Amino acid sequence: MTTYYDAWQSTTTKHGFAADEIISGLQKSIRRSNVENALAIAYEMYLTAEQLEDYMWKRLMVISVEDIGFGDINHLLLDGFEHVEGLRASCL
Repeated sequence: MTTYYDAWQSTTTKHGFAADEIISGLQKSIRRSNVENALAIAYEMYLTAEQLEDYMWKRLMVISVEDIGFGDINHLLLDGFEHVEGLRASCL
């Protein structure tokens, strides 16, 4: 039996969260339409490391097909981006 090593299990984010739980939480938040939580998680991934940010974008591509479908994805991204910019400004 082959076992696989998941590097995210032993990684923590900038603010001390378990990276594998953050990754899971991103998709769960999107599925539950919890926009603020999903954006906060995405921002945490972005702040932590370039590798985690890259993984976030890969996950978002998969999520967009699995959970959103082939609708107007640009509309969702633009609304989300504007919301992130607002949250980021309030954190500074």
